[in-house]
Amino acid sequence: EIYTLSLHDALPISSLFVQSAIDNQKMFPPGYGGSFAKTVIGVVTKTDVASEQEIADAEHFLKMAGAKKIFKVSSYDGTGIKEVADFLQDE
Repeated sequence: EIYTLSLHDALPISSLFVQSAIDNQKMFPPGYGGSFAKTVIGVVTKTDVASEQEIADAEHFLKMAGAKKIFKVSSYDGTGIKEVADFLQDE
């Protein structure tokens, strides 16, 4: 099944922060989400090739940046994609 995600259709969400689980660098500084008036969600990618610790670290980076809800996804095997799509459609 193929899902097309569009932030344009998810108006209550101002930003979608994406952090690769296998990238040791933080993509967003701590508190960055506080500069947005609307909800910020986070997405941890590459969960199919990352260790549990790498996934936990990426989640931590996103929480520190201000993400209120975090999804774990793999574009390779499709894990978590439906949950993100459902969330965006419900918002």
